[in-house]
Amino acid sequence: MTYEKVKNLKAEEFKRLCGVLPETFTQMASLVRSLE
Repeated sequence: MTYEKVKNLKAEEFKRLCGVLPETFTQMASLVRSLE
């Protein structure tokens, strides 16, 4: 699934696909970006 499709998913669908809520995913991505 492309990012364009994933970013428009509801929170429940996003969690089913990724295993975490969108807010948690954003925090995780921010942490990774800060370590680069």
